[in-house]
Amino acid sequence: MKRARDDGAAAAAAKTKKKRRKKKKAADSWTQPTARHAFEVTQTSDHAETPVNAYEDLAPFMRAVGGRVYDPYYCDGGVVRRLQALGFRDVINENRDFYADVSKGTVPSHAVLVTNPPYSGDHVDRLISHVVAAKTPFALLIPTYYLGRDVWRRAASQLSPPPFYVCPHRRYAYLPPAWARGAAAARTTAPFTTAWFCWRPEGPSGLDFSGRVDVFRSVASVASQYRDVTDSLKKRPNPKARKRQKAARQARAKAYS
Repeated sequence: MKRARDDGAAAAAAKTKKKRRKKKKAADSWTQPTARHAFEVTQTSDHAETPVNAYEDLAPFMRAVGGRVYDPYYCDGGVVRRLQALGFRDVINENRDFYADVSKGTVPSHAVLVTNPPYSGDHVDRLISHVVAAKTPFALLIPTYYLGRDVWRRAASQLSPPPFYVCPHRRYAYLPPAWARGAAAARTTAPFTTAWFCWRPEGPSGLDFSGRVDVFRSVASVASQYRDVTDSLKKRPNPKARKRQKAARQARAKAYS
């Protein structure tokens, strides 16, 4: 009987070890580069499409700007489908090398740049440099830790009026396309808070955003709950204030139901 138990334990241990190897292999594949796209992406995890609720939250901004919407980072074609479903028919999102287009001066003509760029490497920094130089209306869906980074604060100081920030009450969830979705990524969401960093010459005045978001007119005015822990402007409220904020967030979250 003892030998049978030992054999059973060994079999269970071998099965567990096999599962761990399989899980590690899937996780490793999730951090490898892919050759599917014209631009270089260092991690497969960069390929996650913007959810439709994020576009819904931004829709008042896009409608106010009007004209062609341009997203320079192609993922799996969902950008065009989702925006067209919301009534934005003139959308460009092609599998092109955005940086080569910038260098050659062949960026497609557009009225507004709307994108959720890859977060690895220097993609966000290069994108920020472009939109500041172009002075064309834009909305960048990026992690809010950029609020505390010098690259964004310098960029914001060069734009007039200042950029504004559309922060969702409920964190956006990103699901990778099927070809990039291994066992480790089947339920992946962004591990940080993201928000729309927006700019247009008229600022946010006259834009009728839904009750699902908060809108802030400057870096300094963004509420603490949307800031990353690395942000020097993030302040921890006292217990009573935290309780009030929690109740307010729960009440606002009902707008999603």
